[in-house]
Amino acid sequence: MSRVVAMGEILWDEFPGQRRLGGAPANFAWHAHGLGLDARMVSRLGNDVDGQAILARLRTMGMDVTALSIDPVYPTGRVLVHLDASGQPQYDIVEGVAWDHLEATPDVLALAARADVFCYGTLAQRHPAARAGVTRALRETPTACRRVFDINLRQHYYAADVLVESLDLATIVKLNDEELPTV
Repeated sequence: MSRVVAMGEILWDEFPGQRRLGGAPANFAWHAHGLGLDARMVSRLGNDVDGQAILARLRTMGMDVTALSIDPVYPTGRVLVHLDASGQPQYDIVEGVAWDHLEATPDVLALAARADVFCYGTLAQRHPAARAGVTRALRETPTACRRVFDINLRQHYYAADVLVESLDLATIVKLNDEELPTV
């Protein structure tokens, strides 16, 4: 069975009148889990009601939550989603949240070292501490590991050096037609 590790943001996407579990790496992890793969999400949640709700949801799905850490200071991530006049989503990604302080702990590095697939993106690298953690974990992955870089250019949360380094480490890149000219 393939071992899938997704490292990055897990959060609540808050739409008018409803909220959904979100975050590109989180989506990757639970879809891989749904396909029967051994998938682990590496992220950081706040010590709050929103973080407890995410843990409960993942446990209900049957996912292993041992790679999710609880931050004693910062809240669980949220994205406020609004639709513009043409129906296109606009994102207000809340800053100063738990996954901005994601770390490459010894347990995370051990997971990365056994990964067959490792998914990561741009958004979780917006804070220098989290970027260092993601990069360190990526460098621990085996040579044969498929490193899936999910480019997600949102607001101002990306930089050329992050894109270049992340592309250099990737074996698979996912992006949309709107992101291609920037990349």
